[in-house]
Amino acid sequence: MHHSPSGAEAEINQLLMQRFSALGVEVWCVACRRRHCADNIIAKIPGKNPD
Repeated sequence: MHHSPSGAEAEINQLLMQRFSALGVEVWCVACRRRHCADNIIAKIPGKNPD
């Protein structure tokens, strides 16, 4: 379990980014510019079939 109360998600964000990176997944964080809004972790997982 990891600490991630609303408004203080830095710990879980760091863990998720490390885990996705270790899997070879492209991952980045988009900071929200509004008050009371968490940063968003985005992972781009490629599909196996281009169709």
